[in-house]
Amino acid sequence: MILVFWSDLKDWYRRFSTRSFTYFLGALGIIGAFTNLQPQAVFGVLMVLGFWLGLACGKETFSSSRLQPLIFSTKLKPVSVVAGKVVFVLLLGIIHILLVLPLLLLTVLYWGVSFCVLIQILVLVEVITALVSAFALMAANVLTSTGDGFLGEFMLGGYLLLTAVFQELKRINPFYSVLQVLNPELQVDLGYAILLNFLLLLGSLIAIWVPYRTGTEGGMRYDQNT
Repeated sequence: MILVFWSDLKDWYRRFSTRSFTYFLGALGIIGAFTNLQPQAVFGVLMVLGFWLGLACGKETFSSSRLQPLIFSTKLKPVSVVAGKVVFVLLLGIIHILLVLPLLLLTVLYWGVSFCVLIQILVLVEVITALVSAFALMAANVLTSTGDGFLGEFMLGGYLLLTAVFQELKRINPFYSVLQVLNPELQVDLGYAILLNFLLLLGSLIAIWVPYRTGTEGGMRYDQNT
């Protein structure tokens, strides 16, 4: 597991860190300037950036060591590879949150948002980022054999649509949940949304691991010539 996430982290740092830092700082800086640091806008954009980061990690855009070759061409166990991938996206999410933390702190101080709400939102962003990464990883390595296409984005869109349309699922929709917790009149918290999305994340990771649990049997066949 350590080998997997450390390798991915080095690849990201060498080739993509400047770009991803620029995206986070640029997007949040621009939206903060144009909206006077409105919390709904700032944290909404942060959630969207979490989607982007999760999709990039799930598609292994930042990684030279991909899931299928690691499982089929090395002695690493599938559970270790999957765990390494999710630790990588969680760690990358923390790094990017720390990068923009001064702007987030300025936002909550300026508008009087409590630090408890800030922490809940950041935890939800972390969980959602990892969940989106799991969607993309499943799409590229379990549901298809090529890793190409937009199936990961389609799964994310389906998740957002279902949790926005059905009243019973609205409480786990990340945008709806953040808007609710930022409304001081409602006195709600994000515990339910965090828990349910975390359970969905665990289910997605299990769905990725199960087809590969026997090593070279099960799961998508990996063609070493591709």
